[in-house]
Amino acid sequence: MINLRPATPADLNLLQHWDQQPHVIASDPNDDWYWEVELSRNPDWREQLIAQIEGRPIGFVQIQ
Repeated sequence: MINLRPATPADLNLLQHWDQQPHVIASDPNDDWYWEVELSRNPDWREQLIAQIEGRPIGFVQIQ
Protein backbone atom coordinates (compact mmCIF):
# COMPACT_ATOMS: atom_id res chain seq x y z
CA MET A 1 0.00 0.00 0.00
CA ILE A 2 1.25 3.49 -0.85
CA ASN A 3 1.29 6.08 1.92
CA LEU A 4 1.53 9.83 1.33
CA ARG A 5 3.12 12.09 3.92
CA PRO A 6 4.02 15.78 3.89
CA ALA A 7 7.45 16.59 2.48
CA THR A 8 9.58 18.41 5.05
CA PRO A 9 13.00 20.07 5.18
CA ALA A 10 14.30 16.68 6.41
CA ASP A 11 13.64 15.40 2.85
CA LEU A 12 16.00 17.94 1.26
CA ASN A 13 18.86 15.51 0.52
CA LEU A 14 16.49 12.88 -0.87
CA LEU A 15 14.74 15.32 -3.21
CA GLN A 16 18.03 16.80 -4.39
CA HIS A 17 19.31 13.27 -5.07
CA TRP A 18 16.20 12.42 -7.08
CA ASP A 19 16.58 15.66 -9.06
CA GLN A 20 20.06 14.53 -10.17
CA GLN A 21 18.81 11.26 -11.70
CA PRO A 22 19.04 11.06 -15.50
CA HIS A 23 15.36 10.23 -16.04
CA VAL A 24 14.30 13.23 -13.93
CA ILE A 25 16.67 15.57 -15.76
CA ALA A 26 15.45 14.21 -19.10
CA SER A 27 11.84 14.99 -18.19
CA ASP A 28 12.59 18.67 -17.49
CA PRO A 29 16.26 19.63 -17.93
CA ASN A 30 15.85 23.29 -16.89
CA ASP A 31 13.83 22.66 -13.75
CA ASP A 32 14.99 23.93 -10.36
CA TRP A 33 12.59 23.52 -7.47
CA TYR A 34 14.64 25.50 -4.94
CA TRP A 35 13.94 22.80 -2.38
CA GLU A 36 15.71 24.71 0.40
CA VAL A 37 13.04 27.42 0.14
CA GLU A 38 10.00 25.46 -0.99
CA LEU A 39 10.12 22.78 1.70
CA SER A 40 9.82 25.43 4.41
CA ARG A 41 6.80 27.11 2.77
CA ASN A 42 3.28 25.82 3.40
CA PRO A 43 0.80 27.92 1.41
CA ASP A 44 -2.87 26.96 1.71
CA TRP A 45 -3.13 26.29 -2.02
CA ARG A 46 -0.42 23.59 -2.22
CA GLU A 47 0.53 20.22 -0.79
CA GLN A 48 3.95 18.63 -1.28
CA LEU A 49 3.95 14.94 -0.47
CA ILE A 50 6.40 12.04 -0.35
CA ALA A 51 4.99 8.71 -1.51
CA GLN A 52 6.18 5.72 0.49
CA ILE A 53 5.78 1.96 0.44
CA GLU A 54 6.49 0.24 3.76
CA GLY A 55 8.24 3.42 4.96
CA ARG A 56 10.55 3.60 1.89
CA PRO A 57 10.27 6.82 -0.15
CA ILE A 58 9.43 6.11 -3.79
CA GLY A 59 8.34 9.46 -5.20
CA PHE A 60 7.12 13.02 -4.82
CA VAL A 61 3.81 14.64 -5.74
CA GLN A 62 2.66 18.24 -5.58
CA ILE A 63 -1.04 19.05 -5.45
CA GLN A 64 -2.13 22.59 -6.30
